[in-house]
Amino acid sequence: MIRKKVVLFLVEGITDQIALGAILSKLIENEQVHFEIADGDITTRNGISTKNAKEKVWSHVKIFLDKKRYTKQDLKQVIHLIDTDGAFVPDSAVVPTTRAKTHYSQDCIYAKDCEAIKKRNNLKREIVSCLRTTSKIGGIPYQIYYFSRNLEHALHNQIEELSSREKQELSEKLEDDYYENPKAFVQLINSNAILIVGNYEQTWEFIKLDLNSLIRGSNFGIFLK
Repeated sequence: MIRKKVVLFLVEGITDQIALGAILSKLIENEQVHFEIADGDITTRNGISTKNAKEKVWSHVKIFLDKKRYTKQDLKQVIHLIDTDGAFVPDSAVVPTTRAKTHYSQDCIYAKDCEAIKKRNNLKREIVSCLRTTSKIGGIPYQIYYFSRNLEHALHNQIEELSSREKQELSEKLEDDYYENPKAFVQLINSNAILIVGNYEQTWEFIKLDLNSLIRGSNFGIFLK
């Protein structure tokens, strides 16, 4: 029997896998679905640059291959899922606050250290712009999709910052709600409330504009259509 090829989803945290893993495994029946957790946002990691961004992504793919004892030939594609984190807003939308933690609204980012957030945003813009025009990583087909402002905002309309426990509970609820009916999840992700309309390039151009990276939305529905 020929072994199924692997579709590898590279995600930021365990709650992404909890929310999407079982559902995507049912939707993508002709391939094996696996997740590699990057333990944070690769696009803002210390030491990343446009010169080494592809290598940094590939290093996580390599960790997966070594761990699971797969080879490059076992991979069909790599799908990278990220949060926008409002990174494309103009610097004027980053405003000071006395609160210790950075928090977000639909029209600005409140930060105690505004310069640090502006620096983070600039780095993320550069790295994402590099990766979204990348069609292969290590010779494997690659695409990057976003949740805006993050997965909880896009899928649950939760704009407030949530604790790790709250994120896990929402992820478990999503799995419970859609595991038996994964096609309903496809309808959700492609609904007017979430789907950013357009093709792959158009949805990335949209999220770069004005305050769009703070609004609720995702282009991941393109992959699932």
